[in-house]
Amino acid sequence: MPAIALPIADGFSLLSATALLLATFPLALGTTRVNGIVGASVTGRIALISTGVFVILARVTMLLFFTVGYPLVGAVTAALGVFEVVAAITAVVAAVIIWRAGIATGLARWSLFAPVVVTSVAELLSGVNGTLSWALAGLSVAVLAFAGLSYVRNR
Repeated sequence: MPAIALPIADGFSLLSATALLLATFPLALGTTRVNGIVGASVTGRIALISTGVFVILARVTMLLFFTVGYPLVGAVTAALGVFEVVAAITAVVAAVIIWRAGIATGLARWSLFAPVVVTSVAELLSGVNGTLSWALAGLSVAVLAFAGLSYVRNR
């Protein structure tokens, strides 16, 4: 990947992670006197908001990876791995609770599963094929945007 493309791609990734974090609050907490898409589940609220928090922590850590000196690369890599695993776990928990709550209907009920699957496949392929992994990471941003639009349309 060209040197200029990396910061631009990471900038878009950070922007999409910020949008995700901001979207998790109204989705999890709902509007005045109305439950969010997770229903009355406190676990669902925590999982959905935690997903946004850990995704943004992973993106910030990814940006740090390219700026830290050699002695810190191992620590940053470990932190990145932890943040990504926790984000994936909380996203799966949130997706299951959204599905079980049944508040979101139709495509919106299933839409959080798609970014989880695409992102997980991108992470698994990152060590095998970097180009395909980058393409899937870009696709995961688009799929996440589609999931968000399905929630807006469901409202």
